[in-house]
Formats: sequence, C-alpha cells, structure tokens
Amino acid sequence: SSRTFEHAPIEELDYGNKLIGVLEKGAPIWRIVRTDVTIKTRKGFKRLLGAECVQYHLHAKLTLRDTAGNVETARMDQHVWGAPITGALSKSLMSLIAYENAYRKISNTPLSPLDYERYQVKEAAAYLRIHENDLRTAIEQIRERYRDMPNYPVASSVSWWPSISLSPIIDLPRPQEPPAALADIKPHEDSTKLATKKKKRRRSKPAKPGFVRINWGKTEQKINTFFRVRRRPREDLVTVRSTRPREVYPDFAAELQTILKELIEVQDEAIREAAIAERKQRRSAAKTPFYEIYTELHGLERETVLPDRDFEIPRDYRTKPSRAYK
Repeated sequence: SSRTFEHAPIEELDYGNKLIGVLEKGAPIWRIVRTDVTIKTRKGFKRLLGAECVQYHLHAKLTLRDTAGNVETARMDQHVWGAPITGALSKSLMSLIAYENAYRKISNTPLSPLDYERYQVKEAAAYLRIHENDLRTAIEQIRERYRDMPNYPVASSVSWWPSISLSPIIDLPRPQEPPAALADIKPHEDSTKLATKKKKRRRSKPAKPGFVRINWGKTEQKINTFFRVRRRPREDLVTVRSTRPREVYPDFAAELQTILKELIEVQDEAIREAAIAERKQRRSAAKTPFYEIYTELHGLERETVLPDRDFEIPRDYRTKPSRAYK
C-alpha cells in the first residue's frame, strides 16, 4: 500500500476530551451581552519551572440574555501562576509567545491551542447553552487582562459556574390563623382556664351525595316561552315538561366556594414549592462549579534542539492532491 500525505491549512483547533456529549443540554439559547473582568494579585508564591511564580486571580462575570428577554449571569474564576520572562525561562517563554501569536494570525482565530486547553471553550459553551462564538469573544477579553501581568501564565486553574437567573422569585406567604379576639372572652371567665377547658366532640355528619339533583323546571319554562315568542312552533315538536319537581341542592353555592378555595390553596402551594426549588438551585449554583480545569506547562526549564530530519517527510511518502477547503 502506498503512503501519501497532503498539505492542509491551519484551521480552528478541533480538540476535545469527549465531554461535549456528556455536558450537552441542547441547542444554544443564550447570548453574551456583557463581559466584566477583574484581576487581582494574591499573596504567596509557587515554584514552577525553577522560578518563583506570582499568583493572580481573574474573575469574569458573563451577562446572558435569551430571545424572550430573560437575563442570567454566569461566572468564571481563574487562578494563574505567572513566571517572570527573565533568566533561564526568557528564551523559552518568548518562543512560546511568538508561536501563539503566529497561530492566531495564520488561523484567523482569537484563541491559541493553549487557550482552548485552559478554558475548555467547547465544553463550557455546551453546558451553559451559550453560542460558542460569544464565549470565544469573552475569553479573548479575559486574555486581554493578561497584559496587566508582567509574567507569563505557566499554570492555571479555571472554574466555570452555572448561570443564575436575575429575575425575582415569585413567592406567597403562608396563611396564618388569626389570633383569638380578647372581646370573645367573657368577664366572669378565667382566661387561664380556657386552655384546659375541654370541648365536646361533635359527631361527624354523613358525607353528602356526590350526585346532586337540580330543578330545571323554571329553566325549561323559560326556554319554551322564548321559543313560542321568537319562533313559529313546528307541528312535529313536542313540549316536554317535568312531571315531578326536582329537588334543589340548597348548599350548592357554599360547596362551590369551598372547591374554589381548595383549588386556590393548591395553586398557591405549587407557587411556594417552585420558589423553594428556585432558591435551592441558586444556592447550589453559587457553591459548586460545574467544571474545573487545571493546566501546567512542563519542559521549559531546559532547551532541546530537534534535528531538521525530524521535520522532513519520509521518502516513501508521495504527495496527494490537496482537497478543496471551504
């Protein structure tokens, strides 16, 4: 079998740790309308690559909005350890910076392979259901704050947090029993004895029938009267009258009010339970990140020169015609 190779342009990096399917929640529904980034220097040092590295904390707040106008906020926290671009690391770090800039320029993308590895853009966008291009632009704004660091980030710890709705939580207070009025206590009675006074138990009344018979006699008479006044009667129509009066359920209005009251109470309780669940979800989102990534560079302490033959194409390979790229 012949061995071939072909030349291809540098395109957007198609990396992935096979987590997109795990984190996928559906099509993107949110657009990033604002990105606020802050950076602070933290105390303490960490020795990496043979150098004392300074710690920085970058915090990004992403304001999201959907087509219905709903607004949520997501956040990202990044702890960076930056190595000074001096001494033994200066040559290696400058070469790495030049490579990243050249990659962004030739691929026409704002992010380098190291940026995709640090932030896991595809996975974070899939989980948050954000348009990936919007998140790339936000990451580019975060990277712009690297200019405030005189060092190069050789280690990074990124935490992505779930989005939280900014809309107020709709809740209803639970009804409380009104306190007993003092006017109801008679003067000759001792109020301290009212609590111990036993009440006689009343026998429960039998349940009312589920089917109610209603007298429709008057209604039928009105319908017949309306027919005789408005229409010419037909010979084939027979007027039907009730032979015996039907009993009218006297407590119909009271029963209807009771049913409506119970339905309203059930609906109010559902609103309260939804409010409790929303508060619980917001507390959980504020405590636990859904994704954490730690990256660290290795091997920059010493320089290794690779021979030119490592970059030559073997002689048993032949060129394959380049395919058309869109």
